[in-house]
Amino acid sequence: MAVMFVEGFEHGENSATGYNTTAARFPLWNSYNTGTNATAVKETSILPGSWSAVAMRFADTSATLNPSFTLTNTSPEAAIPALTGQDRIVGSFRFRFVTSLPSTNYEMFVLGLSVGSAPRLVFNTTDDKLYAAFDSNLGGTEEVAVSGVLVADTWYQVDFDWDGTTGTHTLKAMVDGANENTASFTQTAEVNSNVRLGSTSTNGANQATWLMDDLVLDDDGASYPLGPMKVYGLAPNSEGTFDNIGSFAQVGGTANDWWTSVDSWGSGGGTFSAAEYIEQNVNGAEYARLGFESLPSLGSDVVFGASIAFTIWASTTGANGASVLLEDGSAAIIGEAFFGDCSDTAQRYQRLYAAKPPAGGWSESAANALEIAYGGASAIPGNPRFGACILQVAVQAGVAVTDLPPKGRQLPLPVIGAVNRSRVY
Repeated sequence: MAVMFVEGFEHGENSATGYNTTAARFPLWNSYNTGTNATAVKETSILPGSWSAVAMRFADTSATLNPSFTLTNTSPEAAIPALTGQDRIVGSFRFRFVTSLPSTNYEMFVLGLSVGSAPRLVFNTTDDKLYAAFDSNLGGTEEVAVSGVLVADTWYQVDFDWDGTTGTHTLKAMVDGANENTASFTQTAEVNSNVRLGSTSTNGANQATWLMDDLVLDDDGASYPLGPMKVYGLAPNSEGTFDNIGSFAQVGGTANDWWTSVDSWGSGGGTFSAAEYIEQNVNGAEYARLGFESLPSLGSDVVFGASIAFTIWASTTGANGASVLLEDGSAAIIGEAFFGDCSDTAQRYQRLYAAKPPAGGWSESAANALEIAYGGASAIPGNPRFGACILQVAVQAGVAVTDLPPKGRQLPLPVIGAVNRSRVY
């Protein structure tokens, strides 16, 4: 098991203006298809039947262009090194059509290939079912139904397994643990180049409003089906050890509580603030460490994996260098989330890093002990700045998706310090 992507959509903020504007950011995703009033934004309302308080909302109110987002390794806003070059991807996510079903066939999830027909999950209006397919219009023979009849205002759990290792690609999928089926397509063995959420169509008739949440990707076919996942967004809430606190400066936030300068994705409504950050102003291999909120008591649930999302930039352009590490709480490095140039002043170095399992594997205590370490500045003409940060932990549900309690019946997360900033995403 090597988790390569965990996404709870807690970063950014709710705004009708869409992606990467002053008012709203989804820093890991690039807009693929957007137009006036065609948006993909953070949904923060209570979502019936979901564990989440936040989801990604796709909506086209203009009937001119369907919104979709892509995630690649080479996009200017994000780097996901483990995502590209994969020839086997297993995944899990939840979705819900809002108010009504799409009016025509609608692509919801696509694994983009450099060459050939991409595996995808498509809603089919002929029978109101979800299909595994290698054809966007469901006009060929390489598609099969992987759900029963779907209805609006209902959350569904999807599990899929794409195998592109041979000349016969397969896409196996099922919804709510049933109706499993496999689509196949003969083409050259191929690797993944991106992930796309939403339709590429410019036909307004494909209009749909729907929610996606709790997206987890893994490269181990043996882990299929992943089953119901709950992605928890945990904000920084404490200081760890500073190698030399005099090498760093706190900008914004609450004085002496360094974590308040980088917690804006995980608290306060999820707003993104460019005016708050931690700055390293002395060159050297020194680090400032921050801890995160704790998971709630998981009971029968099991930690599956984690990702760390953060921003990094510099006060001026030039040959700036820095690094960001993920550590196990005892300063033992379990992954290098960033290393190298950070000379852009526009916060374009926005990253997500899928963590390697700590020594002894994942557990509730191991996830709670994780710390982010900022520092390692080199060749400073301008100081590296470390901004908003969120730890996303994927927890494999110990109950069937149909047994999940309503949001209102969940136990609150523990109060940490003076403020309870934890929430489920």
